[in-house]
Amino acid sequence: IEMGAQMASGSDLPSTYRISPLSSLDGASSGPMMADDGAMIFRKLAFGATEVHIDGQVLNAGGRAEFDVLGALYHAAPDSVVQPVGLITHMDEVIGYDARLVNGETIPKTYFPDWNDQYVPRNVVEQARDFIMRIHSQGLAHGDFNMNNIMVDGSGRMIVIDPVGYDMGDLGMVAKMQARDLDRLATLEKYAR
Repeated sequence: IEMGAQMASGSDLPSTYRISPLSSLDGASSGPMMADDGAMIFRKLAFGATEVHIDGQVLNAGGRAEFDVLGALYHAAPDSVVQPVGLITHMDEVIGYDARLVNGETIPKTYFPDWNDQYVPRNVVEQARDFIMRIHSQGLAHGDFNMNNIMVDGSGRMIVIDPVGYDMGDLGMVAKMQARDLDRLATLEKYAR
């Protein structure tokens, strides 16, 4: 099933994204897999995903809202965000999404192998800072910007994954998410070397 993406025209996003219905949840799980077109993807399902609580509100983890935020971030910074591919449904309810698989590892797995010498190369921290400034200037936020949601590929390029699904039209919530991003960016900057 193809569904029109609700993104601005002229972006690198395809004009449509796919919807993959699951007939059963038996054996369904998050993780890397091969798509029907042979591309390697990462499937994130909402059940079992970590919930984010802000001011007593539980924000959508792994569902449609997260996919929409990921799409907006990809549109704003396609060189720094994993590419969203499609939604996963079960019984006409969105239960997750697919994104292109990132060929890399998270910051802790890449730079903290023994946890005794913890550092992040300055160029990766600068990429993170540039990313946050770019998305914030466009009225967006990641919401869960932390070292486990920043992948680094073999060439040292930073690729962000796994945002929080929040209402992008709620300016108060966007401001809270942007503040979280800046707090976590400050933590990452402490590891720069």
